[in-house]
Amino acid sequence: MNVLHPTLWRTCRVLANPVRLRVLQHVIRHSESCVSAVARACNLPLSSTTLALRALQARGLLGVRREGLFVIYFATADNSVEHAAAVLAALRRSFQRDDQPAEIIRAATAFTHARRITIVQALAKAPTVAADLSVLCGISRPALYRHLDKLGRRGVVAVAPDDNWHLTTRAHGSSRTCWRC
Repeated sequence: MNVLHPTLWRTCRVLANPVRLRVLQHVIRHSESCVSAVARACNLPLSSTTLALRALQARGLLGVRREGLFVIYFATADNSVEHAAAVLAALRRSFQRDDQPAEIIRAATAFTHARRITIVQALAKAPTVAADLSVLCGISRPALYRHLDKLGRRGVVAVAPDDNWHLTTRAHGSSRTCWRC
């Protein structure tokens, strides 16, 4: 059997979608739901609901079981997916605080590229000037600055007066959890 190992940046891409977030929020708040119940609650067609649930399950954020004709989804982290538990815990906290989907999507989009995760992991070790960060991450300077710009607009990184890039302390709760994964 082939075991899939979803990457964090692809999981963030799945989460950067308002429909999938609504579906996930419903399942989390109701402990478990069949596809038709989620579709009704989220006012979505069955086909869209099924696609959203399957995408979330493929990222290790939902479990699934069949009961006769019904397919039941429930919020549980797949133990074989390294980051699933941390991401699901961060999303549960965000939903409890009633964070708006736009806030969660904004946080998730900071991490929708593998290079941005690499940059954040490097900065988690120590603040670094761009020239050194470029070498550490194996990213050209123009590409590095594009990614730093995106991370900066998301409140994840900032540059100090001494030209050292560093992680911010004001980053959204979901994004702080994601970059630690």
